[in-house]
Amino acid sequence: MKIIAGIVILLLGLLFLLRNIDVVDVGISEIVRTYWPLVLIALGIGLIRVSQKLRRKFRLEKEKVEPEVEGGEIGITRKFGSYDFDFRNKELRSGKIELAFGEAKIDIRDAIIPEGNNVLRILSKMGSVKIRANREQPLMIQAKVFMGDARIFESHQSGFSPEVEYKSDTFETSPSKLTLQIKQSMGEVVVSD
Repeated sequence: MKIIAGIVILLLGLLFLLRNIDVVDVGISEIVRTYWPLVLIALGIGLIRVSQKLRRKFRLEKEKVEPEVEGGEIGITRKFGSYDFDFRNKELRSGKIELAFGEAKIDIRDAIIPEGNNVLRILSKMGSVKIRANREQPLMIQAKVFMGDARIFESHQSGFSPEVEYKSDTFETSPSKLTLQIKQSMGEVVVSD
């Protein structure tokens, strides 16, 4: 914004100088009347640049996130923005995903679940958590929302403090299990195929 405003001021100064030394015969009112849209153009370009900087700063643009593993467990923390977590064909073990504001899309279809009961906790303050899962996986899903919507496949509750649970047919007998514990303060939790 500063660069564009500087260029506009420089051009106007150059026009005034050329008028004062009789190189250009243009009146000040004519210059203002003709070139005032440059101010609007400069402001528009400046707003676009500021918007892009804010998007980068607060990560409002969607970001693909690779799973972060700390000490054998998943540990992901994000504050603002929209994120895609892709666990397809990757090992999905116990851990925690913490989100503050925004949208998270988590794809666990075809995830590799290690032996044992793996518990992944997903904590979100405000926004939406959308999970793509395969019903054939050995899953147990518990979704709790303080205020908003909770939907796991066909089960749905909304309003104040909805809770929805799902357990696949293969969960009890499988040696490799995944439990998703999802807590959302305000917003929605959606688990679909």
